[in-house]
Amino acid sequence: MKLEPRKLHAFFARCIHMFVLNGTTKAYGVILESIVQSYQTQHAFAGAIFASVVTADFLIAPFAHLIEDALSPRIVAVIGGFLTTAGFIGLAFLLHSSLWYLLLFMIISGIGFGLVNYVTVLCMMDSFKDDFPSAYTATSFASYLGVAAVPPIFGYMVIAYGEQVGLLAFAVLSSLQLLAGLFTSLGKESSDTTGGAPFGETEGDGVTNEKESLIKEPLECCSISGQSDDYWCTLFSHHPTYICLLITSILFAFEYIAWAIYLVPYGESLGLDSTSATFLSTAGGVAGIGGKIYGLMLFRWEDTVIPAGVIFPTISLSIAYGISLLSADFIVLILVAVLSGFSISVLICVSAAWIPNTICISHFKGAVSMRYFVCGIATILGGLLPGMVVDVTGGYRPAFASMALLSLLGTIISVIWYMFSRRAEVEV
Repeated sequence: MKLEPRKLHAFFARCIHMFVLNGTTKAYGVILESIVQSYQTQHAFAGAIFASVVTADFLIAPFAHLIEDALSPRIVAVIGGFLTTAGFIGLAFLLHSSLWYLLLFMIISGIGFGLVNYVTVLCMMDSFKDDFPSAYTATSFASYLGVAAVPPIFGYMVIAYGEQVGLLAFAVLSSLQLLAGLFTSLGKESSDTTGGAPFGETEGDGVTNEKESLIKEPLECCSISGQSDDYWCTLFSHHPTYICLLITSILFAFEYIAWAIYLVPYGESLGLDSTSATFLSTAGGVAGIGGKIYGLMLFRWEDTVIPAGVIFPTISLSIAYGISLLSADFIVLILVAVLSGFSISVLICVSAAWIPNTICISHFKGAVSMRYFVCGIATILGGLLPGMVVDVTGGYRPAFASMALLSLLGTIISVIWYMFSRRAEVEV
């Protein structure tokens, strides 16, 4: 992979976004108890408000898709940087004024993150082309760096200087996304100087401009480009493998949120003390890093991505949840945390990075926005439905048994996905 300046700019912009988003989101736990005590509310409600950042990040994707077509992607990313910075400034001064203010500024920050998120993905695709899966996965390591560095620094600042100073530091950190916005550009922004066609569009002879939009077309590509009246209908009707990817993305996003929220209390319900139960989350997170490395290696052999990157992890996830239903031993639960953390990391990695291999270039933008939108809905349900199961049954095991069944459903859909892709290869 030749690292040209444009590739480095796109990679750097994406890394900044991943570092800021995941670092600040994870750091909200530092002030969770303060919010609960200040407003005399429940932990679940306060947690849901903090989770609204990620939900807004995902749900804004279709709107980002529309305004990106009307404005420069660089402008959209800069607007996103301003919104996240403004959201954190608002939180700093009105954190304990009202829950509605808290929710409002969380959503504003989430919308800003969503705009930057969408544009940086497009820039990665436009810059790296066929190397997009590997490059996209590599940027995820910036999120782990953010998770490792930001919470302890934020915790120190809150103790030493107070919550307001800590949140203002968030605003300063978030302003780095303005820099990320300046590094973003797509083919349509450089077409004036290169004479090329915009991202995903064609030149006068009907041939896709290779300089600006070189990407290996999936086997089930279609001929319609641009935002025609039946754009979305064509997107789904001509790309069966994308439909499979979309369904599995919903399941994986749901399971990730449920796993992240309920793993520790599940361990406590099985008799572990709070320290040991928290270590389950740590073990799962470390295993998640291994999952990203595994994904990077996997993309070198494209024919193995679906069997080894989707089917195998969904089976492993089902096994992990099944084991947790049979034993409450600490070592066994550590194994469950490692296996589930690794599997979920691989699944999320593949479902995001493999989009270009399931869609034609003319529908790539819509495919990205649709995936983020449905994952946003899944994040809401991932926190809500397992909690309802716990409330109804009085225990966490039925919730994890349900997640094991969802993993098996993911396996079935993944097999169908693989069959579609193999059939397309035979037809070609």
